[in-house]
Amino acid sequence: HTKINQEEGRFAGWAGDPDWKPTNSSEMFISPSLASQYILSFSAHEDGMFAGAAHGFMRLETHNFMIIDDQLIRMGFDDFFSELYLALPSITELVRDRVGREYADRFERELDADDLIIIREALPSDGSIFKNFLITPTGITLLYPQGELFAHAAGAFGADLSFDELRQWLKPSGPHTY
Repeated sequence: HTKINQEEGRFAGWAGDPDWKPTNSSEMFISPSLASQYILSFSAHEDGMFAGAAHGFMRLETHNFMIIDDQLIRMGFDDFFSELYLALPSITELVRDRVGREYADRFERELDADDLIIIREALPSDGSIFKNFLITPTGITLLYPQGELFAHAAGAFGADLSFDELRQWLKPSGPHTY
């Protein structure tokens, strides 16, 4: 965890404004986890604020590795699946369902037709929604930072997919078997 604050003097021209506060800062969090003795996943999450900005920023990266013979071998989402292009529509529907439930719970209401359209547009079935994921002992967690899917005020979202529900598309001897 690191925190960077920029010096107030850099914004001296704003110092006469009674509403201005030196809020230019950034924080970085790195969270490693072992899904098994052979799989390492970690996320790097940065958020911060620029002085004068309407709201802060958030950046998220995830990295997943196989540990083989004391070496790290980077894994992509497609490394788990036999024919990912055939599975994408069905897996995307699972993700839409999970995110839709989280959205409905967060706003304490049932999803209406407009909400379903928004979710469908935010989560296209072209594979682009699978870039930030972590491997857990029981499945894959997809992460969507604040502002990526919906309005910034809606917050961050995630979707947990178990290996059991993904089984029909997984490679028989894929990384999840280690």
